[in-house]
Amino acid sequence: MGPLLVIDFVISGTFKGASSTLAYELGRHSQVFIPKPKDPYFYLWELDRTLTGPEAFMEEHRAASVFDRAAFEALYSEGGTALKGDATPLYLYCHEHAIPAIQADNPDAKIIIILRNPADRAFSNYNHNVKDGFETRSFSECIDNWEETETFPLHPFYHYVRAGFYDAQVVAYQAAFEHVKIITYDRVVNDIHLVLNEIANFLGIAPDFAPRSEAIRLNKSGGVRFPALHRFILQEGTIKSVLRPFYRSVLRDPYSRKRLAERVKNFNIESQEMAAADRSRLNAIYAVDVDRVSNRVGLDLAARWGI
Repeated sequence: MGPLLVIDFVISGTFKGASSTLAYELGRHSQVFIPKPKDPYFYLWELDRTLTGPEAFMEEHRAASVFDRAAFEALYSEGGTALKGDATPLYLYCHEHAIPAIQADNPDAKIIIILRNPADRAFSNYNHNVKDGFETRSFSECIDNWEETETFPLHPFYHYVRAGFYDAQVVAYQAAFEHVKIITYDRVVNDIHLVLNEIANFLGIAPDFAPRSEAIRLNKSGGVRFPALHRFILQEGTIKSVLRPFYRSVLRDPYSRKRLAERVKNFNIESQEMAAADRSRLNAIYAVDVDRVSNRVGLDLAARWGI
């Protein structure tokens, strides 16, 4: 008996590539359903059994993942006839494991790939782990040893440099699926309305998105200004449970509540500048691969990214 659930499309990555923002905005469409969590990691269940990492990190990751088929299908129970999407951004990098699993459910799934300047992606990934208390090395140290340390079974969220070699990742998805849409991170951040219209056309639905003056910036990385505020935002507690009914009564629209929460979180995140020496090293590491993927997708990514 085949699977009951058919995933219509996948936002496969890259991670730290604005997939959270795109999934949230796309999920506002009446004909699209993306569950919570938007990134269940379901199609990496076989790989995940072998992964290692800091104990607290792995506990948090596995608590947020959905590897049971029944639980995965339950995420979509309210999706009705809408197009159903999975926005797990590790699927791109972990393509050798994700692609066969996705194909087993739907060989005709449509794939959306977001590409970000790989040096910026690596630094954002690193800062995300620092912010959450899961990284103590300097970024320069991470670059020094990437070829030795960034290997499986270490969890791919620690593959800061290796995850940025996009060409093989794109090749794998283009070979496996007929419909693959490539967009760039800067367009998601700066031109979300046009991107949404393009994706609606790609998915075969009308571009019926309510106008927004700006996109919500989700899952922003950087340094934390006020650690106590950061802990308050992330953790459940008595104070939050008391305040929640109040702000829900004032801000009845879920989008408004989400925007307020993200603005508070973003206010508390300080942008971090990558050291010029680190950027220069990464640009040299990525130069050949960026040229290859540029030719493959028909975009001058080297010029766009300054590599």
